[in-house]
Amino acid sequence: ALSCVFSVIAVYEAELVCCEVAEFDSCLIPGSTPTECETASCTGYVVVPCSESAMECYRWPGPSIQGSAAQCAFEFAGNIQPRWAVEGLIFNEWDWTGLTGPTNWGKAPLFSLCDTGREQSPINVVTGSPSIVGAAPGSEQTIGDVASHGPATYITSQSRGAPTYDCATPQTCGSTTYNGQTYFVIQFHFHEMSENAIDGRTYAMELHAVHQNPDNGALLVIGILLDMTGDIVNPALANVLSAETVASSGLSIEFDLSAVYDASSGFYNWAGSLTTPPCSEGVTWILSKTKALISQSQWQSFWDHIGGYPGDARDWQPLNGRTILDSMPSQ
Repeated sequence: ALSCVFSVIAVYEAELVCCEVAEFDSCLIPGSTPTECETASCTGYVVVPCSESAMECYRWPGPSIQGSAAQCAFEFAGNIQPRWAVEGLIFNEWDWTGLTGPTNWGKAPLFSLCDTGREQSPINVVTGSPSIVGAAPGSEQTIGDVASHGPATYITSQSRGAPTYDCATPQTCGSTTYNGQTYFVIQFHFHEMSENAIDGRTYAMELHAVHQNPDNGALLVIGILLDMTGDIVNPALANVLSAETVASSGLSIEFDLSAVYDASSGFYNWAGSLTTPPCSEGVTWILSKTKALISQSQWQSFWDHIGGYPGDARDWQPLNGRTILDSMPSQ
């Protein structure tokens, strides 16, 4: 038998009642009377009366809930929080807020690495700490030494309220060659505020250029921290961060990634993960030491589109003994 505990977030007071699930492969929702609860299933709800062996749940005296179990979990998350949804029995979506927000990502079986992974991203790079390993003399590298990007065509799409810019034609949007592997840009996107930090400082935004090795599927991400500087518009980002573009889907735009980063900049490199579910590890990270600049209006366009606070940035993750390569210690 399974049971649910409903945490009432609105102004309602919950009433404790007894319930059981019996043979149903589902879980409990509040019943219509104090002596019964209902099970949520794909086909509707089944009334389950109380018995001596029943589990406990809370009856919610709010409006009646209709729809599938998944709808119960997500559409009504602002008022109720069933334990079964959080524990992953029916939890295959994620978002930046509420029941499916970052604190609960790892509770879903498909996203368990978000909690159990040992090489997660983003991180806080603490310069001068024992975790920083400088490149040996003669092996220093800049971003320009490993990355090759230029003007390319991207197509916009929307995912969880934020834009993604997908490379329109595979292997035409530039590449990065690092540690003997070549990775091609597949898309770029932004996070606001920045996800990675340097010495505890987060920045206004962060651009992630996601690359993939077509031979083995391995991923590499170049991160560029974006600092806000009043009204000085960054022309390289004028097109992608306009109010029209950030809200678009299916829009074709021209963008030159190399115009955003400083090719002479050193970088930090570590073994990490995707910063969103499924939080897959084995991702090679390269974070530019030099920051790019954006204007208040460019920042605001993105912020307004994603709905403002709390933004779309995951918290820093522990290093768990990992080292961070400083590619240019003298810089």
